[in-house]
Amino acid sequence: MTAHEQHTDDHSDIRDAVAKLCAQFPGEYWRKLDRQMAYPKEFVDALTEAGYLSVLIPEEYGGAGLKLSAAAAILEEIQRAGCNGGGCHAQMYTMGTVLRHGNDAQKAKYLPKVATGELRLQAFGVTEPTSGTDTSSLKTFARREGDHYVVNGQKIWTSRAEYSDLMVLLARTTPKEQSKKRTDGLSVFIVDMREVKGKGLEIRPIRTMMNHATTEVFFTDMKVPAENLIGEEGKGFRYILSGMNAERILIAAECVGDREGMSHFRCCPSGLVMIPVRIARPAARTGCRLAALPAGELLPAMVVSLYLGTILVVKRTLLLHSIQGTAGVGGRHNLLDRHEHPVYVPVNGYEQTGNVGLITYVLRLLTSI
Repeated sequence: MTAHEQHTDDHSDIRDAVAKLCAQFPGEYWRKLDRQMAYPKEFVDALTEAGYLSVLIPEEYGGAGLKLSAAAAILEEIQRAGCNGGGCHAQMYTMGTVLRHGNDAQKAKYLPKVATGELRLQAFGVTEPTSGTDTSSLKTFARREGDHYVVNGQKIWTSRAEYSDLMVLLARTTPKEQSKKRTDGLSVFIVDMREVKGKGLEIRPIRTMMNHATTEVFFTDMKVPAENLIGEEGKGFRYILSGMNAERILIAAECVGDREGMSHFRCCPSGLVMIPVRIARPAARTGCRLAALPAGELLPAMVVSLYLGTILVVKRTLLLHSIQGTAGVGGRHNLLDRHEHPVYVPVNGYEQTGNVGLITYVLRLLTSI
């Protein structure tokens, strides 16, 4: 049964089907990938074939055309089952920039193939090593030359770039000092990485504590066709923000799933676990409904929703661990062998232990806001 056929108001049928799919990928599958720092291709392929990664794409382009709450339910269940949605969740929402701001030709060219999985659009080139969260200060520059742009610069923490065909790239097209506002002069492009790898595009993997397939990306006189500009030149900042709304809500749903998954383990008594979950899950669902609000009202409402849905979970998690004095989650590989009686907790697909892991997990939740 496909995602097209499984939609109900509470998404319980989708949740059940996702749980059954995830049962085919138990803990040993994820531990093996973690040891090898490998990408979960088989898991991603299974989600793609079932139609779960295209639920937000309209039916006219081959998707299911479901609401954001359905996508949140899918990712929550993936994490609750101990699997890792981080390897593919961007396939769900990155296309939103093209869907909302692309022209008809761009939508027709890319969205149907993204829906089938023929094209992977799950790389988001925004963050830079010198600008951090101050997006208006990014230095990657795209200079117009005839029928194409020439791009020079660098991005960092660009996850899944090695496993994506396309990238949504944010770059300056007007120098910051020549722009009326700090956020003006930024433009969005869709980059076909298959065409430019080794021809101005270099991808370098970054080894991290958790197996998250993240990279740094370098652009050296990389040519991008002018027809790949999304929307108006210089208006890219607002386009990127609109895409981040869905991203943050879906990641909040993953965090809820992470926390719910812990209730099956002895380090998290179910009676205590369900206190934050009862608060967090409705809040995350509220965030999905808030996504339909006008832009001016969305950000404050979303902040409240995610605060309730994520920060309260973090606080309860810290309380639980301080009460029990047990190991944390998400640590390095060798920490598995450092405790005589380790406590294993599934977070983003990895059953790990180690005190340093708790800090990693909390940081992951906090930086998801």
